[in-house]
Amino acid sequence: MDRGTYRSFCLWMVAFPQMAMWVNGRIRQGRDIRLVATNKIGYSVSMSRGAGLCIAFDSALILLPMLRTVITMIYPKFTFLNLDENIWFHRQVAYALLFFTVIHVTGFYVNFYKIEELKIRPEDAYTMLYRSWAGVTGWIMCLVMFLIYTTASKSIRIMNFETFRYTHFLYWVFFIGISSSALGKLM
Repeated sequence: MDRGTYRSFCLWMVAFPQMAMWVNGRIRQGRDIRLVATNKIGYSVSMSRGAGLCIAFDSALILLPMLRTVITMIYPKFTFLNLDENIWFHRQVAYALLFFTVIHVTGFYVNFYKIEELKIRPEDAYTMLYRSWAGVTGWIMCLVMFLIYTTASKSIRIMNFETFRYTHFLYWVFFIGISSSALGKLM
């Protein structure tokens, strides 16, 4: 498989499940009877929910191309896959993760503003965004993402590779935040 075909294949293997999750999240939001009050807000709730599902998918997928042991075990068995493109694939998933994070965070700002305006909850938007468990973990994850993305730029990688490397170790903080937000939704 040549390079262009492989890259197109990889993009579709990531884009198709994300589109399906986006649509599924939006449909499930409208049909869930427990969320009738929240659905009064409008489409921003389903947009942020669909983006949240895509963030969970991308978070699960972003580490796979960087696991050297897995790549060395898979490479001899699946020679038709161009596993030399793992860093490129990691970047594409990171771009998708950033895109859906922007939609998710923007959706939450709109949602909490409208929740406060419609008086659906007794808390104000500031309390929900900056003093709730979801808000605090979300902002910590956004800070970690900001540090990782800014130090991953080509100029910083070339000038100071150690900065790039050590800020990428913050992925542990990001994944603890993702896990805690998933556990918070289960409780």
